Amino acid sequence: MLKTKETSELFEEFFARVLFLLENNKRLGLILGPPRSGKTTLLQSLEERMRRRRQPTVLLNAAAEESILPRLWQQLSGDPEPPSEEKPTREMLWRNLTRFLRDEPRTDAVPILIFEDVDQYDQNAVRELIRLIRYHDVNQIPRVFLFSANSEYLFSLDSRLLERIDLKLEVE
Repeated sequence: MLKTKETSELFEEFFARVLFLLENNKRLGLILGPPRSGKTTLLQSLEERMRRRRQPTVLLNAAAEESILPRLWQQLSGDPEPPSEEKPTREMLWRNLTRFLRDEPRTDAVPILIFEDVDQYDQNAVRELIRLIRYHDVNQIPRVFLFSANSEYLFSLDSRLLERIDLKLEVE
């Protein structure tokens, strides 16, 4: 874990880079580091600061889950499940989520979605994440995606995700 002064300096650098993403209409940022290097602490601090600035921010860790959609729906909408009489399927969740994102009121504040430990995500969850990014690109919905991953497993991340990274920060 990082020392307090180092953590503070690293956080300020990370925060400045996130602001760069927001101000320059960039889409994806990646924070890399070994376990216990402070990635989660940085992301939690970022989420807290952005919320204080009234910047819509969602922090999600879906490691070991087969799908990101239920948790993402819950975080974005505030509802435990999309409206339905039946148990939501993946496609039903996707339709409700994309409808919500499409109809979401636009503000000057670009929402930030933070996904922790993407190197531990199930392949289905990674495919959903890539689909979500593509949906935002095709529909020109402004949003910033931030990911964290163990630097030792960078090779295991999907190349379709890596090729879209606009900004990378490594912590030690």
